[in-house]
Amino acid sequence: MFKHLKTNGYHLEDLNLKSPGKTRLMLALVATAYLIAVREGWKRKNKIPLKNYPNGTRWPACSIFRAGLAYLIEKSQHLQRFLAYIESIIRTQKTAPE
Repeated sequence: MFKHLKTNGYHLEDLNLKSPGKTRLMLALVATAYLIAVREGWKRKNKIPLKNYPNGTRWPACSIFRAGLAYLIEKSQHLQRFLAYIESIIRTQKTAPE
């Protein structure tokens, strides 16, 4: 997770936040976005194409995180759809059995 937060997805270090409160808030938001990306990537893991290597092994062409992040980027292009998507996650969590 920290690799993606720092340099391989969200580039958190580039924000250069000075206030500890702002840093904590941003970290909480980015960690939530990371978890949602992994959640969406996990749902789509069977659709990730496999890459064939010369030695005969096959591995996914991208990580579960990257697949989920691509989905979230696509979803976030339209604010209303993105907010509806976030609301559906919240609603699903409220109705899930404990």
